[in-house]
Amino acid sequence: MRNVFCVWALCAMLFCVAPGLAGAAPQLNEEALRSVVISRLGRVLTENGQDAVARKLLSDNVRIDKYQPVRVGVVDLYAVQLSLHHPDGSSQPNLPDRMTLLTDASGTIQFGMVADLATGQEAALSQATEITRLRLPDALPKQLATGTGSHDVIFVSDPFCPFCRQAASYLLE
Repeated sequence: MRNVFCVWALCAMLFCVAPGLAGAAPQLNEEALRSVVISRLGRVLTENGQDAVARKLLSDNVRIDKYQPVRVGVVDLYAVQLSLHHPDGSSQPNLPDRMTLLTDASGTIQFGMVADLATGQEAALSQATEITRLRLPDALPKQLATGTGSHDVIFVSDPFCPFCRQAASYLLE
């Protein structure tokens, strides 16, 4: 009987106490993430010949709006929503006002799609519904129609993707 009690006590320690000793997931390093994003966007702008825009826009204008921890298997990641606040209220071609990315706790590695190998389904951002929820302006019509009038186009792209930047330039022409 004593052995049965010891087994139960050991199980309780392993499953109840030990996970608490392991500690919580590391916190997101927000400053490192901001620094890396500012550096990367600066390089993208410089490659496109917009050095002055890079210096003007990126100094203090990248903000982390919100982030949400996402656990995929045994890996802790963060879904992060960033925004770029333009000092004069304008927007720049090929430069997003808002972006969502998946990063590690250090804020230095960006992950693409994280998929469940068994199903092929996206496994990380689908958990971060508050971050990935698309918020459209209330003034936007709820019904789509075809006609000859002017239209608003919502273009969703990856700011680090060269093909997306080309598509944005094409749409702006």
